[in-house]
Amino acid sequence: MKINLACGGKLCLLKDWENVDFHNSGKHVKTMNLTKKLKYKNDSVDVIYHSQFIEHLNPKQSLFFLKECFRILKKGGIMRIVTPDFENQVIEYISLLKQIKSDPKNKKFFLRYQWIKLEIIDQLARNQSGGEQVKFLNKNRDQVREYIINRLGRSGRDLLDHLGNSPNDSFLKSIARKWYNKIKNLGTIHSKIGKFRLGGEVHYTVYDTYDLTVLLNRAGFNSVEVMSYDKSNIPDWNLTELDCTNDGLHDGKNCLFIEVVK
Repeated sequence: MKINLACGGKLCLLKDWENVDFHNSGKHVKTMNLTKKLKYKNDSVDVIYHSQFIEHLNPKQSLFFLKECFRILKKGGIMRIVTPDFENQVIEYISLLKQIKSDPKNKKFFLRYQWIKLEIIDQLARNQSGGEQVKFLNKNRDQVREYIINRLGRSGRDLLDHLGNSPNDSFLKSIARKWYNKIKNLGTIHSKIGKFRLGGEVHYTVYDTYDLTVLLNRAGFNSVEVMSYDKSNIPDWNLTELDCTNDGLHDGKNCLFIEVVK
């Protein structure tokens, strides 16, 4: 058995895969509260995949979730994690900061510099759906399209296309619905910082290879390997199209791709 946890709209329809999320978004999705004990037997799963999820969990939740993943994986089973890469973001920020300092009137550098700051900060700090990122893209969509797609791939392309075809208010409401349904069970602790942040759209943290490895070690995993969007130890990985489409479009090549073996 292979499972795609916190799948959202990112499904794998291969026959040996099961898509799982908090909210039943269709006939191909199994509903489960992923902050509780996972409804799988010990040592029963061959592959676990989750993307853009663990950064939404607080430290206690993330450790519990990873321990549950360790419990249900078979010996020799693989878990693949995709999450924003803080190190990559910082390197890109420093590079763009140097460029804009050397050429202050260069609008291309300026817009990219603005974006990378938002990419790092906005989803940690926002207090309304879509945050400053959506406002920025609504204003500068055409000027930054190539850069956004280069960084975010399929997700960036779909976001830009959606913004181009939807009134801003309706798009923001669609984001709010998506995230509320996806992670509405993250826990009452978040209510202290408002109903919006309870919905799960914001990130609780951002990982790099070091701190995610430490967390995985605490959960029981010792064999940790950094991968890329098109590289995996999972057999026939590219057939899933979870991180890269058949035509080669990545879904966030600058993310952190980690695989662990039980």
